[in-house]
Formats: sequence, structure tokens, C-alpha cells
Amino acid sequence: MWQECELTWPCTQLPQQCFQPKQHKRLILNSVDGFQDMYACHSTMTPVRRNKISPQKKPRRRYTHAKKRQMVAKMLEASTRGLEAETGIPKSNLSRWMQQKDKLLSFDGSMKRFNLDGAGRPEEIPDITALIAFMLKLREAERAVTCTHIVNYLKRHHRKWLDTYLGEKHRGYQTLLRLLQMFCGRHGFTRQRPTKAKRLQGDLGELRKAFALDFHTAFDTIFNVDETGMSYDMPPKAIWAVGVEVQRSPAAKTFVPYDSCALCARG
Repeated sequence: MWQECELTWPCTQLPQQCFQPKQHKRLILNSVDGFQDMYACHSTMTPVRRNKISPQKKPRRRYTHAKKRQMVAKMLEASTRGLEAETGIPKSNLSRWMQQKDKLLSFDGSMKRFNLDGAGRPEEIPDITALIAFMLKLREAERAVTCTHIVNYLKRHHRKWLDTYLGEKHRGYQTLLRLLQMFCGRHGFTRQRPTKAKRLQGDLGELRKAFALDFHTAFDTIFNVDETGMSYDMPPKAIWAVGVEVQRSPAAKTFVPYDSCALCARG
């Protein structure tokens, strides 16, 4: 029942080995001073503490599609157990990649990605496929695509969802605009703003004189009176373009109401 051990100084045993009440150890010490020195030695050791509320976790390892394809090709000739011992990749990951073999081999995106299509947070906007097709159709027709067009589309086709979304938010319209901007950014649309060309004032003056001289020379004998369309609306401040494409004039993409006026030139 009793287990004896003789301790000498300096003590080479751990505190757990020296003091175990459940095993009824009886300590036979060489001297009282040695016991005091040993107690002082163990009392100054910093105990190892674990945070039970939020313990330290190992960072999750992520693997690219290129690595997954490489492992799938190796699993056709080797076992998952052997690959786990060789590469250190868990067996559960290898088994899951083998189940997704068809999707991994048919994936035509970037090999640096970590997840297949469909992973991540689901879209909050309903029927995004039809919305993207609507935006691309406007771009093909040389129309300016703005958030106003998207809001009008949602009013026509998803009015119930739009009313519910605006009613649940504290600042409904601002939140909706932010949601649409993030949606356009995720699906390859870039926000473009018109900028003014910076030229010297002297160059602009010379250009104005040359244009005035050419205009008064070319149209000095025209006596025709016709109705000419005159636009009175301003183009949008920003438009959504597909990817990084050549910027066109926003005014040329905007169909706005126009008025007409009569232009007469006297000889």
C-alpha cells in the first residue's frame, strides 16, 4: 500500500511525482533542509494553465485546387493511409476530395482558389442570374447601368422582397445601395466615374479659336431651318461597367428626355 522513494538534493523529480496523495507516497528525506529546499524549488515553478473558455486552436490548413488535383491523381494509385503518412494531410480531407473527384477535375477556374463554386455566404438578392443577365443586356445596348436601374428592376420583379428588406433595416435605402454595390463588385462589375481632361488654358484658347474659324467658314451659306433635338438632362455621376473595359462617354450611353428647337442661319 505504501510506496517509498528517497529524494536527494537537487531534486530531479517533478512535483506530480513527489506529491501524489492518492498513491499514499511516504517521503524519506535525507534532511529537513533538503525538504525545505525542494519545496522552495517546486513552489517557484510556474504552473501550466489552459484557458478552458477559449483554448488555443491550431490554424486550419487550407489547400488549393492544384494541391487537391495532385492528391486525387495520387489516390488512384495509392491508399489514403499511405498519403496521410507521406504528406501529413488528414485522411478525412483525402476521402472528401476523392468523393468530389468529378467536380475537382472538371473545375475550369483559377487553381489558386480554395473552394468550389457555391461555397460561402448565400446571396441575399433573389434570382441573381436574371439580374446579371438584365445588367449585361443594358451594357450590350450601350446603356448606362446604375443602381437606379437595379432598384427599378427589383421593384418590377421582386417588390415583396424589396419592401420586406427596406422595412427591416434602420436606414433602408442606404443599406440597399451598399448591398447592390457589393453585389456588383462580386460579379465582375466596376464603378466608373467621368473625369475631366486637364489641359493648359493656352491650348484650350487656341482650340477655341480654331473651332470658331472652321465653324464660321464651313457654315456661312446655309439657309436651312430644321428641328434639332436638344438634351436637357445630366448624365449619371457613376456607371457600372463589366470588368475593365474601355470607358465610353456616359452621355452617349444615357437615353434621356429631350426637347426640340429651331436653328436658323442667316447669310
